[in-house]
Amino acid sequence: MMMFKYITLVSFVISSLTIAETDPHYETRGYTLLQDSWVFSPSKAKEVRDKLIDGETYQKLNESLNKSIELYKSNEQINNNKINLLIEQNDKLAKNLLASQSLNNWERFGLVLLGIAMTVGAGFAIKKAGE
Repeated sequence: MMMFKYITLVSFVISSLTIAETDPHYETRGYTLLQDSWVFSPSKAKEVRDKLIDGETYQKLNESLNKSIELYKSNEQINNNKINLLIEQNDKLAKNLLASQSLNNWERFGLVLLGIAMTVGAGFAIKKAGE
C-alpha cells in the first residue's frame, strides 16, 4: 500500500513537472496559473520532497537487498556443489572400504585354511618321523 502511494505521488510530481515544462518556482499569493498545475503549500512541498527522498532511499535499499539475495543464491549453489562432491567422494570411499574389507575376509579365510593344512601336515610329519 505504501509503495502505491509513492508511485502515485511520483507520477503526479513527474506529470506536473512535464506539463509545466519549467522548473518549479515560487509565486506569491494571488498569482494566476497559466495552465493546469499542481500547487502545494510550502509545508506540503517539503513533505512531498521528503517522501521522494525516502522513496529514493528505499529504492537503493531494495537494490542492495536484491544484490544480497543474488549473492546468497550464488553461495548456496556453490555450497550445494561442494556438498554433492563430498557425498560422491564419501560414496566412493565407502565402496573402496567395503571392497578392501571383503578382500581381507578372503585373506583371513585363506590363512585359516593354510594354518589347518600346515597343522595337519606337521601332524603327518611327526607321525612318520615317529615310526
